[in-house]
Amino acid sequence: MSENLPITMKDIARALGISIATVSRALNDSPRISSLQRKRIQEYAKEHNFYPNVIGEALRHNRIQPLKVIGVIVPEFVHYYFASVLSGIEEKARSCGYRVMVAQSNERYDKEVAICDDFFKNKVCGIIVSQAKDTKQYDHFRRLMDNGVPLVFYDRICTGVNGSRVV
Repeated sequence: MSENLPITMKDIARALGISIATVSRALNDSPRISSLQRKRIQEYAKEHNFYPNVIGEALRHNRIQPLKVIGVIVPEFVHYYFASVLSGIEEKARSCGYRVMVAQSNERYDKEVAICDDFFKNKVCGIIVSQAKDTKQYDHFRRLMDNGVPLVFYDRICTGVNGSRVV
Protein backbone atom coordinates (compact mmCIF):
# COMPACT_ATOMS: atom_id res chain seq x y z
CA MET A 1 0.00 0.00 0.00
CA SER A 2 1.24 3.41 -0.95
CA GLU A 3 1.74 6.15 1.63
CA ASN A 4 -0.24 8.60 -0.52
CA LEU A 5 -3.24 6.39 -1.22
CA PRO A 6 -6.02 5.79 1.29
CA ILE A 7 -6.05 2.35 2.87
CA THR A 8 -8.73 -0.07 1.67
CA MET A 9 -10.43 -3.07 3.25
CA LYS A 10 -8.34 -5.21 0.93
CA ASP A 11 -5.16 -3.64 2.37
CA ILE A 12 -6.33 -4.32 5.92
CA ALA A 13 -7.18 -7.92 5.07
CA ARG A 14 -3.79 -8.47 3.45
CA ALA A 15 -1.90 -6.88 6.36
CA LEU A 16 -3.75 -8.92 8.98
CA GLY A 17 -3.89 -12.16 6.98
CA ILE A 18 -7.68 -12.38 6.98
CA SER A 19 -10.47 -12.21 4.42
CA ILE A 20 -12.04 -9.00 3.15
CA ALA A 21 -15.39 -10.32 4.40
CA THR A 22 -13.98 -10.56 7.94
CA VAL A 23 -12.72 -6.98 7.70
CA SER A 24 -16.11 -5.84 6.48
CA ARG A 25 -17.90 -7.63 9.31
CA ALA A 26 -15.56 -6.10 11.89
CA LEU A 27 -15.95 -2.58 10.54
CA ASN A 28 -19.73 -3.00 10.53
CA ASP A 29 -19.77 -4.36 14.12
CA SER A 30 -21.15 -7.72 13.04
CA PRO A 31 -21.67 -10.27 15.83
CA ARG A 32 -20.53 -12.97 13.38
CA ILE A 33 -16.89 -12.52 14.46
CA SER A 34 -15.31 -12.53 17.87
CA SER A 35 -15.07 -9.29 19.80
CA LEU A 36 -11.30 -9.75 20.04
CA GLN A 37 -10.96 -10.05 16.24
CA ARG A 38 -13.35 -7.13 15.72
CA LYS A 39 -11.34 -4.92 18.08
CA ARG A 40 -8.04 -5.89 16.42
CA ILE A 41 -9.35 -4.99 12.96
CA GLN A 42 -11.01 -1.77 14.07
CA GLU A 43 -7.85 -0.62 15.85
CA TYR A 44 -5.74 -1.37 12.78
CA ALA A 45 -8.21 0.54 10.57
CA LYS A 46 -8.20 3.53 12.91
CA GLU A 47 -4.42 3.48 13.24
CA HIS A 48 -4.09 3.58 9.45
CA ASN A 49 -6.80 6.22 8.90
CA PHE A 50 -9.25 3.93 7.13
CA TYR A 51 -12.49 5.53 5.99
CA PRO A 52 -15.11 3.52 4.12
CA ASN A 53 -15.86 4.46 0.53
CA VAL A 54 -19.59 5.18 0.79
CA ILE A 55 -20.03 5.44 -2.97
CA GLY A 56 -18.25 2.13 -3.53
CA GLU A 57 -20.37 0.47 -0.85
CA ALA A 58 -23.58 1.78 -2.40
CA LEU A 59 -22.55 0.56 -5.84
CA ARG A 60 -21.52 -2.84 -4.53
CA HIS A 61 -24.82 -3.35 -2.76
CA ASN A 62 -26.84 -1.76 -5.56
CA ARG A 63 -28.18 0.79 -3.09
CA ILE A 64 -27.69 3.93 -5.05
CA GLN A 65 -29.07 6.70 -2.91
CA PRO A 66 -28.42 10.33 -3.54
CA LEU A 67 -25.73 11.74 -1.35
CA LYS A 68 -27.24 14.37 0.84
CA VAL A 69 -25.33 17.35 -0.53
CA ILE A 70 -26.45 20.95 -0.84
CA GLY A 71 -24.61 23.22 -3.26
CA VAL A 72 -23.90 26.78 -2.18
CA ILE A 73 -22.77 29.52 -4.57
CA VAL A 74 -21.15 32.60 -3.07
CA PRO A 75 -19.95 35.60 -5.09
CA GLU A 76 -16.71 35.98 -3.10
CA PHE A 77 -15.34 34.22 -0.03
CA VAL A 78 -13.46 37.27 1.20
CA HIS A 79 -16.51 39.15 2.43
CA TYR A 80 -17.43 38.59 6.05
CA TYR A 81 -21.14 38.50 5.18
CA PHE A 82 -20.79 35.51 2.86
CA ALA A 83 -18.46 33.71 5.26
CA SER A 84 -20.96 34.09 8.10
CA VAL A 85 -23.90 33.00 5.92
CA LEU A 86 -21.91 30.00 4.78
CA SER A 87 -21.07 29.11 8.36
CA GLY A 88 -24.77 29.14 9.27
CA ILE A 89 -25.73 27.08 6.22
CA GLU A 90 -23.06 24.49 6.97
CA GLU A 91 -24.03 24.21 10.63
CA LYS A 92 -27.74 23.74 9.89
CA ALA A 93 -27.13 21.39 6.98
CA ARG A 94 -24.83 19.16 9.04
CA SER A 95 -27.37 18.98 11.88
CA CYS A 96 -29.90 17.71 9.32
CA GLY A 97 -27.53 15.11 7.86
CA TYR A 98 -26.45 17.05 4.78
CA ARG A 99 -23.03 17.96 3.47
CA VAL A 100 -22.27 21.28 1.81
CA MET A 101 -20.42 21.78 -1.46
CA VAL A 102 -19.33 25.39 -1.91
CA ALA A 103 -18.23 27.26 -5.01
CA GLN A 104 -17.30 30.87 -5.66
CA SER A 105 -18.60 32.65 -8.76
CA ASN A 106 -16.16 35.58 -8.50
CA GLU A 107 -19.13 37.75 -9.52
CA ARG A 108 -19.04 36.22 -13.02
CA TYR A 109 -22.11 34.98 -14.88
CA ASP A 110 -20.17 32.42 -16.95
CA LYS A 111 -18.63 30.91 -13.84
CA GLU A 112 -22.02 30.82 -12.11
CA VAL A 113 -23.48 28.86 -15.06
CA ALA A 114 -20.55 26.39 -14.96
CA ILE A 115 -20.99 25.92 -11.19
CA CYS A 116 -24.71 25.23 -11.64
CA ASP A 117 -23.87 22.63 -14.31
CA ASP A 118 -21.29 21.01 -12.02
CA PHE A 119 -23.71 20.91 -9.10
CA PHE A 120 -26.39 19.35 -11.33
CA LYS A 121 -23.96 16.73 -12.64
CA ASN A 122 -22.97 15.93 -9.05
CA LYS A 123 -26.64 15.39 -8.14
CA VAL A 124 -26.89 17.92 -5.34
CA CYS A 125 -30.19 17.89 -3.44
CA GLY A 126 -30.60 21.64 -3.82
CA ILE A 127 -28.71 24.87 -4.37
CA ILE A 128 -28.48 27.99 -2.23
CA VAL A 129 -27.23 30.88 -4.33
CA SER A 130 -26.35 34.54 -4.18
CA GLN A 131 -26.20 35.35 -7.86
CA ALA A 132 -23.29 37.13 -9.48
CA LYS A 133 -23.56 40.89 -10.01
CA ASP A 134 -23.42 40.54 -13.78
CA THR A 135 -26.14 37.84 -14.03
CA LYS A 136 -28.78 39.14 -16.42
CA GLN A 137 -29.93 35.83 -17.93
CA TYR A 138 -31.53 33.15 -15.81
CA ASP A 139 -31.77 30.09 -18.08
CA HIS A 140 -29.32 28.13 -15.93
CA PHE A 141 -31.56 28.60 -12.88
CA ARG A 142 -34.71 27.72 -14.83
CA ARG A 143 -33.02 24.59 -16.19
CA LEU A 144 -32.20 23.44 -12.65
CA MET A 145 -35.73 24.07 -11.43
CA ASP A 146 -37.21 22.33 -14.50
CA ASN A 147 -35.10 19.30 -13.54
CA GLY A 148 -36.40 19.28 -9.99
CA VAL A 149 -33.43 20.90 -8.25
CA PRO A 150 -34.71 23.21 -5.49
CA LEU A 151 -33.17 26.69 -5.50
CA VAL A 152 -33.04 29.19 -2.67
CA PHE A 153 -31.77 32.68 -3.41
CA TYR A 154 -30.20 34.80 -0.69
CA ASP A 155 -28.74 38.29 -0.52
CA ARG A 156 -29.26 39.08 -4.21
CA ILE A 157 -32.67 38.06 -5.40
CA CYS A 158 -33.15 36.60 -8.84
CA THR A 159 -36.09 38.43 -10.39
CA GLY A 160 -36.19 36.24 -13.49
CA VAL A 161 -36.99 32.99 -11.65
CA ASN A 162 -39.77 32.21 -9.21
CA GLY A 163 -37.67 30.48 -6.54
CA SER A 164 -37.56 30.61 -2.77
CA ARG A 165 -35.85 33.67 -1.30
CA VAL A 166 -34.15 34.63 1.93
CA VAL A 167 -33.70 38.39 2.33
